[in-house]
Amino acid sequence: MGNRKDNLKSACNELRKNVNIEKISKVYETEPLHYENQDPFFNCGVQISCNQDPFELLKLIKLIENQIGRVMSIRHGPRLIDIDIVFFQLKGAGNTVIDTALLKIPHPMWRERLFVIEPMTELDISEYMYSLISFDEVEKLKLNQRIFSVTELDI
Repeated sequence: MGNRKDNLKSACNELRKNVNIEKISKVYETEPLHYENQDPFFNCGVQISCNQDPFELLKLIKLIENQIGRVMSIRHGPRLIDIDIVFFQLKGAGNTVIDTALLKIPHPMWRERLFVIEPMTELDISEYMYSLISFDEVEKLKLNQRIFSVTELDI
């Protein structure tokens, strides 16, 4: 899967061409979920501000994933990059909820993924996130999902 940290850096650099990156969390190396016969994943959270609506942002994300070389294969399987919109806040309108076949916000599985929750604690969305999930739920995830390392992305 190439250099996983370089893939994250490339994704952030491509995003930066079209949106304002406000914060980037540390990188969390975590065990894979669902399809476990693969190397650990590198995960980080990125907080942006943008002029795109959520669907335009999704198009941009898919374009960036393709530029980096993502190829659709086994669901939850190995991939060069996977960029998700977990939460989306419209300025002055609060948190967006979208439930279509193309896009779901908040991401439907964020509550089950420690590799999403931990990076989000470093971003401004953490207060909102913790209004949706309890400390006890997070602690239970920590019992079942391992984080191998936490490092800086350095971009």
